[in-house]
Amino acid sequence: MTPTKRITLALTGASGAAYGIRLLECLLAADYRVYLLLSDAARVVIATELGEEWPAEADACARWLERRFAAAEGAIEL
Repeated sequence: MTPTKRITLALTGASGAAYGIRLLECLLAADYRVYLLLSDAARVVIATELGEEWPAEADACARWLERRFAAAEGAIEL
């Protein structure tokens, strides 16, 4: 079931990627549907600060994040 509470979260590439990812995790745990905006610079910061390479394709990345955080399918839209 898709969550009914909605929020937009933007990761822009500023330092502190871990904080943004923790916020994403908390929002998903609180049953939000998250519209995630992810810049190319954010992907670089995530890789640099956290050593993670997220899938490049939007749907694949959303499904990967849902599995990572044990969120409902459709809880993230990239």
